[in-house]
Amino acid sequence: MKHRLQRLLLVVDHARRRELEASKRWGEAQRAQQATAHQLQQLEGYRGDYSAGRYRATVAARRLQQSQRFVANLERAASDLCRRLEALSARTTDAHKKLQLAQQRREALELVVGRYREELERQARRQEQRLTDEFAARRGRTAAGVGD
Repeated sequence: MKHRLQRLLLVVDHARRRELEASKRWGEAQRAQQATAHQLQQLEGYRGDYSAGRYRATVAARRLQQSQRFVANLERAASDLCRRLEALSARTTDAHKKLQLAQQRREALELVVGRYREELERQARRQEQRLTDEFAARRGRTAAGVGD
């Protein structure tokens, strides 16, 4: 019975490690999502500043075309970052769900181990009680035989 408990404890330990790994992956996904959101925010701010003309002193026809191409490139980059941010958001959500599952598995295994330990303790108490009862019965028989 104790060997079974030891095996269960190994399974719980493995579940804890998997939970820790899932937690790390979720944290990494969150950080990547936040970094991309920050990068997008900066890019959109720069695009807005550039579109408003803060970086243009004089505008010749050629410079205007270059400026428009540059703003178009910024918009494409922002669009790409938006798609990347959506993918990272989905990855973060998935990582969080996996973390929750790992936590639930670990908690369930710990519950099983706790119940198994309680059962072992109950069996040990019963065995001890049986031995005490047997000892008392033998002692009583011995005492009854001596008094005859």
